[in-house]
Amino acid sequence: MIESSKQTISGRSKNAARWLMVILLAVIVVMLGSELFSSSSAADAKTGWAGDKEGKVFAIAGQITKDTYGLYLVDMKNSTICVYRLTNSGQLKLAAARTFIYDCQLDSYNTEPLPKDVAKLVARARRLKDIKTTTRP
Repeated sequence: MIESSKQTISGRSKNAARWLMVILLAVIVVMLGSELFSSSSAADAKTGWAGDKEGKVFAIAGQITKDTYGLYLVDMKNSTICVYRLTNSGQLKLAAARTFIYDCQLDSYNTEPLPKDVAKLVARARRLKDIKTTTRP
């Protein structure tokens, strides 16, 4: 009898967590929809979220790991991202937070090929193109 009550409580918390995610997604959709339709001019409609620093905060619900879901918040005014994970008990817990101000100032980090190598390839390709066009009769 005790085992079945544990399963019922576990099933209820999973069900509550799913409903919480559904509600969060619905709120996000409503907020994004209202933002989309409240644009006052064509210039506002053209601005992408990455260039929009009017104090807006974007919330994106998503999967963090195979069995963990969460909420990603991107604060454009403060250039900060926060990740909240949904616990088994249905609570949101802060998992990580950081500023991306300095990240956006890097030319490269952990990438291949390096941008300077790509620039060399582009310069070489331009020189070859110039050679081909000048040597033609």
